[in-house]
Amino acid sequence: MSITSFLHEAMKYHPHGDALIHEDRITTYEGLADHLSRFAAAISTLNLDFQKPMGILSLNSDKYIETMLTAAWLGGIINPINSRWAMHEIEYVLNECETEILFVDQNFTSIVNDLKSLCPNLKHVVYLGNDAHPEYLNYSEMIQHPYSVADAQVADDQLAAVCYTSGTTGKPKGVMLTHAHIKDNARIASGYLKNKEGYAIQVPPLFHIGGINWLFQVLQRHMPLVILKGFDVLEVYRTIEKYKITESFFVPTMLQMLINSPRSKDFDLSSVKRLVYGGSAINRQLIINAKDVFPNASFVQFYGMTEASPCVTVLDMDAHQHDQNLKPGGYPLSQCQVKIIDSEGKELPCNEVGEIIVRGSNVMLGYWKKPEESKKALKNGWLHTGDGGYLREDGFVVLADRIKDMIITGGENVYSTEVENVIMAVEGIDMCAVIGIPHEIWGESVHAVIIPKAGYAFSKDVLDAHCRKYLSAFKCPRSYEFVNELPLSGAGKILKNVLRSKYSQ
Repeated sequence: MSITSFLHEAMKYHPHGDALIHEDRITTYEGLADHLSRFAAAISTLNLDFQKPMGILSLNSDKYIETMLTAAWLGGIINPINSRWAMHEIEYVLNECETEILFVDQNFTSIVNDLKSLCPNLKHVVYLGNDAHPEYLNYSEMIQHPYSVADAQVADDQLAAVCYTSGTTGKPKGVMLTHAHIKDNARIASGYLKNKEGYAIQVPPLFHIGGINWLFQVLQRHMPLVILKGFDVLEVYRTIEKYKITESFFVPTMLQMLINSPRSKDFDLSSVKRLVYGGSAINRQLIINAKDVFPNASFVQFYGMTEASPCVTVLDMDAHQHDQNLKPGGYPLSQCQVKIIDSEGKELPCNEVGEIIVRGSNVMLGYWKKPEESKKALKNGWLHTGDGGYLREDGFVVLADRIKDMIITGGENVYSTEVENVIMAVEGIDMCAVIGIPHEIWGESVHAVIIPKAGYAFSKDVLDAHCRKYLSAFKCPRSYEFVNELPLSGAGKILKNVLRSKYSQ
């Protein structure tokens, strides 16, 4: 069944229930079905090739979600475009996908004419703003189409989305995910939340697989979803308080900002019962501190990647009760098999760090129009993640570090997340990223980039003394840098490659 199957189920049992809420605009399941069928009818008159991904360039909104679902309704393919990309990156993706139709909101109309001149296949632009735009097709008019079309209800194994990676190690790669990939991974993941009551909030961007997965975790449980256009600390607080939000999903940097804000005590956040986090490595202290800001929340952690739809492991609410589990990783989902291998592909025993590889029904078809890269990533049926980690005897997968983020100093391996966990335990540290920088003798030295909280200042001697208590000498930072902000990806991950580039010469 298609990813739209949740809607047909909801129409049977509660068609008048709230599905989407954005800027106080409420769309019921009945209204959502009507919008999709009419939007689809209008799009079907445009003579498009539905095997070419449809681009969407927009901030989060109810219309963004309707566009994604309408593409599925038609049996088409959606390409959610990173809204933080530069023009040349957007151009590259649109041309690689031979995109014929692009959906944009008011934040991106200024670049449409340039894109049309750079992308020869682009025939149509649909405007998703609240008003009408004289130069483009308009969503508001298209959902008033005089007739509707039925849901194509395509097979599970049909391609549903091409989700591009960030391109931090080269050109972006389009991950090909089917309806089953998206639907089943979200269904299995949401089972760990053990609830269908209350309201959920959509904060992570919908161009990112984590945001998409969370969207379908909520939709498949028929919960009302309150959508924020982006991440803003105070707006998140206000929305939780206003709608008595019971479920949320944040990447660690978002959670860090929410916890560190002095305004957290000004809002009633007690309604949050289940807080999901994931998307990048998290430090132990952050989980502990989160319980002070969200006092009634139980926590669930997912580890994964776009190529795995994305969830691979879960640290559920019960596992969070055991102190030894408060680290990045978890137990493999039922649809996943995980192994740890060395650089030669040999499987490693428990407690030895190597590369995490994954096999299961959640693993991508491959990369769009990149057969060689697909072959490299999918060796012998196993997805090679590029993440370092190890298996405990009880089957728990512990994420050590991205392999490219591992620091090799004097022949010793240093995992940046381990050092970051130690530094983040210091009172007054807001955020921290640890990287390796060139060193003429050791190859690399350990360097910590730190954002202090307001009113705090740190000396190298104080930080050195703290680190030496908990780390071997070769793991301790040799240098510190204090900054006001860290570079973040559109999905909220710290861009360590940007930090390293400063020292690459």
